[in-house]
Amino acid sequence: VRSGIEISIILAAKEGDYTARLDGALVIGVSDNSDGVQFNARGYVGPRSENFAVNNVRFQDFPEGTFAMGSCSRCDIHPTQDQDAHRTLFSNLTFTNVHQRVKFGWPYKAIFKDLDGTLTGTPMYTNTPYWPHNINPHCVRNTDLDGILCDETVEVRRLALYSPQPTQTLDFYPIQVAKELLNSTSLKTTINSSMSNIQWLDKGSPDRAWVVPFVTGYQYSVQFYTGVDFTQIFLKSTLMSDNETLFVRFNWTDIRDHFKVYSQSQRLVGSLLAVPSVTQPSGTFFTNTLDKYLLVMLNSLVNANK
Repeated sequence: VRSGIEISIILAAKEGDYTARLDGALVIGVSDNSDGVQFNARGYVGPRSENFAVNNVRFQDFPEGTFAMGSCSRCDIHPTQDQDAHRTLFSNLTFTNVHQRVKFGWPYKAIFKDLDGTLTGTPMYTNTPYWPHNINPHCVRNTDLDGILCDETVEVRRLALYSPQPTQTLDFYPIQVAKELLNSTSLKTTINSSMSNIQWLDKGSPDRAWVVPFVTGYQYSVQFYTGVDFTQIFLKSTLMSDNETLFVRFNWTDIRDHFKVYSQSQRLVGSLLAVPSVTQPSGTFFTNTLDKYLLVMLNSLVNANK
């Protein structure tokens, strides 16, 4: 038995619909009839998909060496491998004699949204595994919750970068991601965090991809480990709210005359003069030919950000 309650996958749910849920459960880690045998008890492990909620659940007696909640059911097994960075909503939780509330599972990208403060101590906070690029004034390390704790002013979203070309020099290698600052006058960028090394995976919604949890409202640099310029790549984020934006910057080495960027099969017009405005459609881009980078903005104006 891997865990007390384990939800593997939610099928046929509309994005943003959290009617599929675990509701009204009592989960016991080590009971009196265990005869003193200590084992790695896991109370609840969540799905490798979006659109799931956990409500009105009581966790009881999880001593040191055990944990109440985990993430990404069977993601570490290749036939069911998944990239994770899926969001689960939590509310009305109770923990009694619990040494560790959360221990994230591989690939360490889950997003736990606390609606009422019963998980993190503060309503609308987000708990997610530690990646250096997501450290900022609103998101700080929290080892008690096995990762990062973000306040209610920001959101953490899933971004997939997939089907890159050329495959022979980009597949199988990681990408390096860092938060950065953009000087609005000089249009030069400055790295503002440590690098996160994100593993490429051959399968797992989507296949042949890198999947990254990002704190929205910031700009990030994405660098390919091999240093090779891409000729094609797809981006897809989970649903964003109206006030959310995400800027992703790619640099290049060889000469590039121009870039073509499409959103839902519609080609977008970029700029050589100014960075995208948050009021423009998702996928609007800026090309800096002097410093050789492409800056792409994602937001809610096109929900299927592709």
